[in-house]
Amino acid sequence: FYRARLAMIYVASIVRLREWASIEIQRLFRGCIGRRTAINELISYVTEERRKLDDDRRIWEASRQHRGATKIQSICRRRLAQKEAKLIRNQREREQEIEKELLNALLKYKRERRTYELQLQKQYREKRLKWINDKCTTIRIEQDRRKTMALGRKLANDKKLQIEEQQIRDDEKCERQRHKEWQIQNIKTKCEEYIKFCRQCIAKPRTSKEKELGAELKKKIRMRMKDVLKRADDRCILMEKAEAKNIAKKEVLFIAGEEEKRRVCEEMELQTVDDEEKKLIERRDTMKLKQKQGIIDRSKAGKIIRRMFNVWRAKKILRDKCIQYFEKVFHEESHSFFYRNRRSGEVTWDKP
Repeated sequence: FYRARLAMIYVASIVRLREWASIEIQRLFRGCIGRRTAINELISYVTEERRKLDDDRRIWEASRQHRGATKIQSICRRRLAQKEAKLIRNQREREQEIEKELLNALLKYKRERRTYELQLQKQYREKRLKWINDKCTTIRIEQDRRKTMALGRKLANDKKLQIEEQQIRDDEKCERQRHKEWQIQNIKTKCEEYIKFCRQCIAKPRTSKEKELGAELKKKIRMRMKDVLKRADDRCILMEKAEAKNIAKKEVLFIAGEEEKRRVCEEMELQTVDDEEKKLIERRDTMKLKQKQGIIDRSKAGKIIRRMFNVWRAKKILRDKCIQYFEKVFHEESHSFFYRNRRSGEVTWDKP
């Protein structure tokens, strides 16, 4: 029992020793593993820290380089900007000088151009005034010449009309004189013929009318013979019946001739009135014909005026088309105008 107890104690001590040894071994192993792990972690930490420090150093160096580069760039940019500003300033100064010179040249050119235009306008005005004066003088001379010619034509026409009227009046007067003489001669001839006819009717009637007229005349002669004898008795003149009959016959024939003369005069007056009416109608027809001729002349004048108006309108249309097709341009070197076709671009110095 004691031995067993000792053995058990010994075994228990050995077991405890083994447990302690295993625990110690485990502790040592764990400590070794822990140290290795700690060392590895320390190494990794140191490596990480070193890497971080390297990264920080690289970042710092990069930032330093960046700051240096930025500063260098800013300095370079400032210097470049100063150079560019100086160049721009110089360029602007040159441009201002050039603009000033161009402006002075333009002002000088404008002054010269204005002077030239004024001289040209003055010259054109003088030429135009001279042309207008010449034209006015020519027009006045032409108007005076036309007025003189018109007055001459009017005077010639008036003189011609006066001559024609005088000739017409003379012709009418001569015609009236001839007509009057013809009337007197005709009346005288007809009276003589009627007296001769009455004597024939008294002496040798042929027809019944002549017999009636002869009987009427004989009756008048017998009645007149009494008056003749009475006048002879009143004057105490001795007169026979045959002589009284001859005197009564002469008086009756004279009275018949006077009656025939009055009748013929009345007929001729009626004929004259008819002739005057015919002449008046002819004169009216002539006036109507002249008026018609005047209307025809007015129609011809209207045609001439219409033709002239058509010519003027055609010239105006042609001028408008020329303005559409051609452009008038001033040539500065020659100080004259030339004409350019707007469509084809052709240039001509002659006015189209």
